[in-house]
Amino acid sequence: MKPFHSFLKITFLILGITIFAIFVALCISALQEKPPEHPLDFQDIKEIALDKQIKSAGDGLPYALKRAYEWRQDSVLTGLEIISRGKEEIANNTGSLEYIFEFPFIDKSKPSGIMFIFINTVSNSIDHVSASHDGEGEERSFTELKTDNLTERIKRVYDIAKETIGDKNIFKFDQSFVRVHIDSDFATFEVSPSQSEANKIMNRVKIDMRTYDIVETIP
Repeated sequence: MKPFHSFLKITFLILGITIFAIFVALCISALQEKPPEHPLDFQDIKEIALDKQIKSAGDGLPYALKRAYEWRQDSVLTGLEIISRGKEEIANNTGSLEYIFEFPFIDKSKPSGIMFIFINTVSNSIDHVSASHDGEGEERSFTELKTDNLTERIKRVYDIAKETIGDKNIFKFDQSFVRVHIDSDFATFEVSPSQSEANKIMNRVKIDMRTYDIVETIP
């Protein structure tokens, strides 16, 4: 019996070592696939109530700027996203807002990076802020999104896209979902059947923000 017990002990020992080696290999592989987060990266889900009812991206801009400057005074607004859910928000060119800020490399303590500030127009609050930073020696180039007549420019994007796609195509879904992204060069207007199917783009219009010409449509 003793040789048999010894055999079992050796078998289980080898099996344990093999399982441990596989676990270590998987951990190393995961670390290699996902670069380590920068120590300055953060996510803030603390809700900040706003003292004015936010009805447009222009209304929310001062609050987004204030929050961005709390982190980096040299933050620059480079993009904006509007999420319109349902007929009323789409018709009124409104919805939840995401302001995109970028900042340059200054030194090791102030690397370049990007920040996202979300304003929930239902709860009328900033409900999510996140920032990620570039690695040492990395720098990014970006162009500021001009905010002059921002509300009117957003309306023009919605009007052009809605006229191009047509109400019958936008509102043929029970829970039509529209995502609008605007930067200094282009605006995109995308229609999906619902928020849960946001990645299923049924219609898309891309607009040149300098001329307001349509440069791409899908389908």
